[in-house]
Amino acid sequence: LVEWETIISIIIKREGKNEKWWIEKKSGNALYDQSAMRAIKKAEPLPPIPKELNKELLEFGIRFRPD
Repeated sequence: LVEWETIISIIIKREGKNEKWWIEKKSGNALYDQSAMRAIKKAEPLPPIPKELNKELLEFGIRFRPD
């Protein structure tokens, strides 16, 4: 069983566009990490930040695992 895990941190703008993203934790497999980064790029734009949060930028992490 492969236990790769890639964590990508993302900062998005209010409208859902990626401001910045980076690999917080590498899986140990460069191709798997690159695949996770491509998934983030293809998902843009993300949903906008809810108005109730009253934020211009939001930072969060996405965990990728092959399960």
